[in-house]
Amino acid sequence: MNAGKVAGGRLALAGGCERCAELVANRQRIVHGWGPVPAAVMIVGEAPGVKGADRTGVPFTGDRSGRRLQAMLMLLGLSLATDPSDPAPPLHNCFLSNAVRCNPPGNRRPTRAEV
Repeated sequence: MNAGKVAGGRLALAGGCERCAELVANRQRIVHGWGPVPAAVMIVGEAPGVKGADRTGVPFTGDRSGRRLQAMLMLLGLSLATDPSDPAPPLHNCFLSNAVRCNPPGNRRPTRAEV
């Protein structure tokens, strides 16, 4: 389930966020959290990856690290996907997010101000 359906208004507020000029100029899209709310497990990454979530719009998908995490979530029963490459994995009791919602230039770490 997409958290946007559950969190509603909170995600709508972030939809037009332009607080971090460098991130806004670099991003392909804003990447919101993904999964059911509430969830027993929450996994937080640094930022959407340039080859992954910045492209797909879903945290931890679309790149090698995303496929590895999705495979682990499948083994743990936290993902109901049948393929770790699923661009919109159905999660069970697990929520995925990032410290910032936009990909930083050069895929660098987010700054304190951006977080």
